[in-house]
Amino acid sequence: MIDIREGDLVAGLDGVKCEFAVANILADVIALLAAPLRRHLTPGATFVCSGILKEREEDVKAVLAQNGYTLFDRLQKGDWVALAAHAE
Repeated sequence: MIDIREGDLVAGLDGVKCEFAVANILADVIALLAAPLRRHLTPGATFVCSGILKEREEDVKAVLAQNGYTLFDRLQKGDWVALAAHAE
């Protein structure tokens, strides 16, 4: 079953857990979302983040690692990067 929800990670998602999350937004926002998103992810869940400029990729990778994500895939198109990680 697929249950799609919209929320801001601060209000409206209390108690919600998911197996897959996507954020297509700039690196600074992904860095801010990585920690609060973790409480909504089941163990092993996938987080796909894109909209990352190549020059900010390492910053996002570091934030993901610091917050318990393990990178498993990467795509690049021009100057834009997408990363896929599992929540541990």
